[in-house]
Amino acid sequence: MKTNFVIITIIFILGVFILHSYPSFTGFYVRGPPICQYLDHSETDGLHSVYYVNSIYYDYDTNDGISGKTYTDRCVNERVAYKHGCSVDQKRYYKYAVDCPLGSSCDAKKGVCIKDTGTIMCSDSNSNNELYESGTVTLRETNGNYFNKGYLDICLNKHRKKAFFCSQERVLQKTLLCPTNYHCEEGACVEN
Repeated sequence: MKTNFVIITIIFILGVFILHSYPSFTGFYVRGPPICQYLDHSETDGLHSVYYVNSIYYDYDTNDGISGKTYTDRCVNERVAYKHGCSVDQKRYYKYAVDCPLGSSCDAKKGVCIKDTGTIMCSDSNSNNELYESGTVTLRETNGNYFNKGYLDICLNKHRKKAFFCSQERVLQKTLLCPTNYHCEEGACVEN
Protein backbone atom coordinates (compact mmCIF):
# COMPACT_ATOMS: atom_id res chain seq x y z
CA MET A 1 0.00 0.00 0.00
CA LYS A 2 2.85 2.36 0.83
CA THR A 3 4.41 1.47 -2.53
CA ASN A 4 1.21 2.45 -4.39
CA PHE A 5 1.14 5.84 -2.64
CA VAL A 6 4.78 6.54 -3.58
CA ILE A 7 4.18 5.51 -7.22
CA ILE A 8 1.04 7.67 -7.48
CA THR A 9 2.88 10.64 -5.92
CA ILE A 10 5.80 10.27 -8.39
CA ILE A 11 3.40 10.05 -11.36
CA PHE A 12 1.53 13.14 -10.14
CA ILE A 13 4.75 15.16 -9.75
CA LEU A 14 5.96 14.07 -13.21
CA GLY A 15 2.57 15.02 -14.70
CA VAL A 16 2.69 18.49 -13.18
CA PHE A 17 6.26 18.96 -14.42
CA ILE A 18 5.30 17.90 -17.98
CA LEU A 19 2.23 20.17 -18.03
CA HIS A 20 4.27 23.14 -16.85
CA SER A 21 7.32 22.52 -19.04
CA TYR A 22 5.64 21.55 -22.30
CA PRO A 23 2.30 23.34 -22.63
CA SER A 24 2.04 22.74 -26.39
CA PHE A 25 2.64 18.99 -25.89
CA THR A 26 -0.27 18.69 -23.48
CA GLY A 27 -2.63 21.07 -25.25
CA PHE A 28 -2.62 23.54 -22.36
CA TYR A 29 -1.65 27.14 -23.02
CA VAL A 30 0.49 29.36 -20.80
CA ARG A 31 -0.22 33.06 -21.23
CA GLY A 32 2.79 35.35 -21.63
CA PRO A 33 3.32 38.40 -19.42
CA PRO A 34 1.43 41.58 -20.40
CA ILE A 35 3.35 44.57 -21.68
CA CYS A 36 2.46 48.22 -22.23
CA GLN A 37 4.83 50.56 -24.09
CA TYR A 38 4.74 54.21 -25.14
CA LEU A 39 5.44 54.53 -28.85
CA ASP A 40 5.70 58.32 -29.20
CA HIS A 41 6.76 59.85 -25.87
CA SER A 42 8.54 59.07 -22.66
CA GLU A 43 7.43 60.17 -19.18
CA THR A 44 9.53 63.35 -19.47
CA ASP A 45 7.88 64.55 -22.70
CA GLY A 46 4.77 65.93 -21.06
CA LEU A 47 3.13 62.55 -21.42
CA HIS A 48 -0.17 63.43 -19.85
CA SER A 49 -0.33 66.89 -21.40
CA VAL A 50 -3.49 67.50 -23.40
CA TYR A 51 -1.30 69.15 -26.04
CA TYR A 52 0.67 65.95 -26.88
CA VAL A 53 -0.66 62.90 -28.70
CA ASN A 54 0.29 59.58 -27.14
CA SER A 55 0.35 56.24 -28.87
CA ILE A 56 0.82 53.11 -26.83
CA TYR A 57 1.14 49.43 -27.61
CA TYR A 58 -0.55 47.01 -25.22
CA ASP A 59 -0.36 43.22 -25.38
CA TYR A 60 -2.12 41.27 -22.65
CA ASP A 61 -0.50 38.00 -23.83
CA THR A 62 2.99 38.23 -25.31
CA ASN A 63 3.05 34.52 -26.24
CA ASP A 64 0.14 34.43 -28.69
CA GLY A 65 1.45 36.96 -31.25
CA ILE A 66 -2.05 38.30 -32.00
CA SER A 67 -3.41 40.04 -28.90
CA GLY A 68 -1.33 43.24 -29.15
CA LYS A 69 -3.00 46.49 -30.16
CA THR A 70 -1.96 50.12 -30.63
CA TYR A 71 -4.06 52.86 -29.00
CA THR A 72 -3.75 56.54 -29.94
CA ASP A 73 -5.27 59.56 -28.22
CA ARG A 74 -8.42 60.80 -29.92
CA CYS A 75 -11.12 63.44 -29.61
CA VAL A 76 -14.52 62.57 -28.19
CA ASN A 77 -15.91 65.96 -29.25
CA GLU A 78 -14.68 69.57 -29.60
CA ARG A 79 -13.97 69.85 -25.88
CA VAL A 80 -12.94 66.36 -24.69
CA ALA A 81 -9.99 64.10 -25.58
CA TYR A 82 -9.34 60.47 -24.66
CA LYS A 83 -5.77 60.03 -23.38
CA HIS A 84 -4.06 56.63 -23.22
CA GLY A 85 -1.33 55.52 -20.86
CA CYS A 86 0.63 52.69 -19.28
CA SER A 87 0.97 51.89 -15.60
CA VAL A 88 4.35 52.52 -13.96
CA ASP A 89 5.18 48.79 -14.04
CA GLN A 90 4.21 48.78 -17.78
CA LYS A 91 1.83 45.85 -17.35
CA ARG A 92 -1.51 47.67 -17.52
CA TYR A 93 -3.15 49.97 -20.05
CA TYR A 94 -5.62 52.71 -19.16
CA LYS A 95 -7.55 55.50 -20.84
CA TYR A 96 -9.21 58.55 -19.39
CA ALA A 97 -11.15 61.54 -20.65
CA VAL A 98 -9.83 65.08 -20.21
CA ASP A 99 -11.44 68.44 -20.91
CA CYS A 100 -9.44 70.69 -23.18
CA PRO A 101 -8.41 73.82 -21.25
CA LEU A 102 -10.25 77.08 -21.80
CA GLY A 103 -9.00 78.71 -24.95
CA SER A 104 -8.38 75.39 -26.68
CA SER A 105 -10.40 72.78 -28.53
CA CYS A 106 -9.83 69.17 -29.59
CA ASP A 107 -8.60 68.79 -33.17
CA ALA A 108 -10.23 65.60 -34.48
CA LYS A 109 -7.57 65.08 -37.18
CA LYS A 110 -4.71 65.24 -34.66
CA GLY A 111 -6.54 63.76 -31.64
CA VAL A 112 -5.16 66.44 -29.35
CA CYS A 113 -6.19 69.74 -27.76
CA ILE A 114 -4.84 72.76 -29.61
CA LYS A 115 -4.71 76.36 -28.40
CA ASP A 116 -7.17 78.60 -30.21
CA THR A 117 -5.99 81.92 -31.55
CA GLY A 118 -8.98 84.15 -30.78
CA THR A 119 -9.66 86.31 -27.75
CA ILE A 120 -11.83 84.86 -25.00
CA MET A 121 -14.69 86.95 -23.64
CA CYS A 122 -16.30 86.09 -20.29
CA SER A 123 -19.72 87.37 -19.20
CA ASP A 124 -21.65 86.75 -15.97
CA SER A 125 -25.45 87.10 -15.82
CA ASN A 126 -25.56 87.95 -12.08
CA SER A 127 -22.27 89.69 -11.33
CA ASN A 128 -23.86 91.99 -8.69
CA ASN A 129 -25.93 89.48 -6.74
CA GLU A 130 -24.24 86.05 -6.66
CA LEU A 131 -25.91 84.77 -3.50
CA TYR A 132 -29.65 85.31 -4.09
CA GLU A 133 -29.83 84.60 -7.83
CA SER A 134 -28.80 81.70 -9.99
CA GLY A 135 -26.44 82.95 -12.65
CA THR A 136 -24.68 81.72 -15.74
CA VAL A 137 -21.15 82.52 -16.84
CA THR A 138 -20.62 82.30 -20.58
CA LEU A 139 -17.33 82.08 -22.48
CA ARG A 140 -16.99 82.93 -26.15
CA GLU A 141 -14.04 83.12 -28.46
CA THR A 142 -14.06 86.04 -30.87
CA ASN A 143 -12.73 84.09 -33.87
CA GLY A 144 -15.54 81.52 -33.67
CA ASN A 145 -13.28 78.46 -33.25
CA TYR A 146 -14.51 77.91 -29.71
CA PHE A 147 -18.19 77.29 -29.13
CA ASN A 148 -20.07 79.03 -26.32
CA LYS A 149 -19.51 77.38 -22.96
CA GLY A 150 -21.89 78.04 -20.08
CA TYR A 151 -21.39 77.48 -16.35
CA LEU A 152 -24.59 77.50 -14.30
CA ASP A 153 -24.60 78.14 -10.53
CA ILE A 154 -25.65 74.96 -8.69
CA CYS A 155 -26.68 73.86 -5.19
CA LEU A 156 -24.15 71.62 -3.47
CA ASN A 157 -26.59 70.85 -0.65
CA LYS A 158 -29.47 72.57 1.20
CA HIS A 159 -27.26 75.38 2.49
CA ARG A 160 -24.36 75.77 0.02
CA LYS A 161 -24.11 76.77 -3.60
CA LYS A 162 -21.31 76.78 -6.14
CA ALA A 163 -21.19 80.13 -7.94
CA PHE A 164 -19.20 80.76 -11.11
CA PHE A 165 -17.82 84.20 -11.96
CA CYS A 166 -15.46 85.94 -14.40
CA SER A 167 -12.00 87.20 -13.53
CA GLN A 168 -9.66 88.50 -16.25
CA GLU A 169 -11.59 86.61 -18.96
CA ARG A 170 -11.35 83.33 -17.02
CA VAL A 171 -14.04 81.36 -15.22
CA LEU A 172 -13.52 80.92 -11.48
CA GLN A 173 -15.77 79.33 -8.89
CA LYS A 174 -16.45 79.69 -5.20
CA THR A 175 -18.65 78.01 -2.63
CA LEU A 176 -21.14 80.27 -0.88
CA LEU A 177 -23.08 79.60 2.33
CA CYS A 178 -26.74 80.67 2.38
CA PRO A 179 -27.59 82.89 5.38
CA THR A 180 -29.78 81.75 8.29
CA ASN A 181 -33.44 81.27 7.27
CA TYR A 182 -32.40 80.68 3.64
CA HIS A 183 -31.85 77.48 1.68
CA CYS A 184 -30.36 76.72 -1.73
CA GLU A 185 -32.78 76.00 -4.53
CA GLU A 186 -31.88 75.79 -8.24
CA GLY A 187 -28.55 77.57 -7.71
CA ALA A 188 -29.87 80.48 -5.59
CA CYS A 189 -30.31 81.15 -1.88
CA VAL A 190 -34.02 81.65 -1.25
CA GLU A 191 -35.93 82.50 1.92
CA ASN A 192 -37.44 79.57 3.87
